[in-house]
Amino acid sequence: MGAAAFVMADVISVSYLEIIGAALIPALLFYLAIWMSVHFEAKRLGLNPIPKDQRPTLREGLFNIETLLLPIIVLITMLVLRYTPTTAAVAAYFTALLIYLFSWRSPGSFTDRLKSIPAALEAGAMTAAMIAVIIGSVAIIASVISLTGLGLKVSSVILVVSGGDVLVTLLLAMVVAIILGMGLPTVAAYMLAASVVAAAFIEAGLPSLSAHLFILYFAILSGVTPPVALAAYIGGAIAGSHWFKTALTATKISLGGFLIPFMFIYHPPLLGNGTALEITLAVASGVVGIVALAASTIGFFLRPCSWLERGLLLLAALMLINGQVITDVVGIAVIAGLFAWQYRLNITDKTSAPLPSKEPLQ
Repeated sequence: MGAAAFVMADVISVSYLEIIGAALIPALLFYLAIWMSVHFEAKRLGLNPIPKDQRPTLREGLFNIETLLLPIIVLITMLVLRYTPTTAAVAAYFTALLIYLFSWRSPGSFTDRLKSIPAALEAGAMTAAMIAVIIGSVAIIASVISLTGLGLKVSSVILVVSGGDVLVTLLLAMVVAIILGMGLPTVAAYMLAASVVAAAFIEAGLPSLSAHLFILYFAILSGVTPPVALAAYIGGAIAGSHWFKTALTATKISLGGFLIPFMFIYHPPLLGNGTALEITLAVASGVVGIVALAASTIGFFLRPCSWLERGLLLLAALMLINGQVITDVVGIAVIAGLFAWQYRLNITDKTSAPLPSKEPLQ
């Protein structure tokens, strides 16, 4: 969330700690969604893990990435201390530079490292120039929306079209937030989307904190959603892949992020509002729904899924959004049934597999 949490605290007049406390469980569910999508994709492709003797230990890994780890700590600490993002970024940059130049773990001699800095700066400038062109183009569109007053009319249109139905309001607000957040930094994306959509949520009777977290989620997810997908440009540049294919893949593995905002709107305990039992049950149903959605998206659960199985997993995941006992029980039952079915098929395949021949090769 970064600086957007401070802006939100000021906009809705709540404490920063209350915002990050409410955002904690949805954030963990989002990372679970990413992790499960990658896990199922690796299983679907038959990718084997790195042999244990070739994996670095956690201690070695943390020490080997100190050039990245410490600057990130500096960046987050300065943001928490309410320094501007620019100041925090500059401090993190010089921290990384000093560690690279003077750490004994850095490759090469000090002279070699010093000579490599101009090339690194040139590569960074080329990437920044590409991103600046994209941001500049999108900023023109955002300015036109603001100057013409088009954004102020969107909220009333959402209410008229939805007719007061909460689900329709959420779906329309999701689309608007994604469109308005395209190509903008997090804070700008949130502020622009909130200025347009928040009034519709308030009129629909939704709590202010839930509404603003919903807006923030989809404003940020615009970074991986085509056609702009600014984060995909950056990720594609780093990976050396085509930006549009990167955006499609990012959208595919982050579909859980599109489900989570709806879940905490219908499940207030996911934001920490409720008893310990209510929060536990909401988290449990959220975890099951996220896993089912990831399996449906990738097409792999315990084994490759047919289109019927993918459809049932998707339906079960959507049923777990509602927060009602009946829909939760039915959704979990469908997922458990598919789990048992695929587990049985796996056992059958293993027992029916032909034994390896003991005849010598000719």
